[in-house]
Amino acid sequence: MIYNNIVERGIEVIREICAANYVDVISENVSPDHVHMLISAPPHLSVSKIVQYMRGKSSRKLQGEFQELRNGNGNNTCG
Repeated sequence: MIYNNIVERGIEVIREICAANYVDVISENVSPDHVHMLISAPPHLSVSKIVQYMRGKSSRKLQGEFQELRNGNGNNTCG
């Protein structure tokens, strides 16, 4: 199913982004429209900066890999 592929790839991408920024993912819980994550991060990274990295980089990567995440004019269809 396409949704499951996107979710699995999304979690994988987020884990890659976290690893690149020395952030440990302790657990995650995926819902249909959002993800909850428990993370451990270095003190020099603010929560808002970590979320910015995860949302921005994962969005661009997933939209590039899954064209169904884009609408007709190339814009993001989700938040």
